[in-house]
Amino acid sequence: MGKNYLAVLAILSTALFAFALPTHAQSFAEARTDLSVGATVDNAAPREGDTITYNVELTNHGQQSATNVQVDHILPDGVTYVSSSATRGVYVGGTGVWAVADLDGGATATLSVKARVDRGTAGETIVDVARVAHVDQRDGNPGNDSARVELTALAADRTE
Repeated sequence: MGKNYLAVLAILSTALFAFALPTHAQSFAEARTDLSVGATVDNAAPREGDTITYNVELTNHGQQSATNVQVDHILPDGVTYVSSSATRGVYVGGTGVWAVADLDGGATATLSVKARVDRGTAGETIVDVARVAHVDQRDGNPGNDSARVELTALAADRTE
């Protein structure tokens, strides 16, 4: 009886494991979030004193909603905050934090930040970076959680 009992137990264990594993693996894969950040600037060669617009796009490529998302978008030296708007969440210019309470799977949110190019920056390359700083869920692909965009400031127009 001992050998038969062990054989039956082994068969049942294998069957249960094979049945449960795909369901668990599938639900884990589907539950994952995958946030990505993209960044652009509307003018890569502005003059000193010009107002530019940085656009930051946050996309959830996963199937689960991402909650309590924080994107750090601290303006670099060489530009000064003017105003901002977001399709979701709130951006605080003083801290550079864009807080998005939730972002459904497959959804995208956009942050637009207007900034003025500072005097004395002619010839400088100004690098802007945006990155996911926090999300409650595991991010399936943290390699796409940041973006950078560069601009080169030109001298102010002499007629100003």
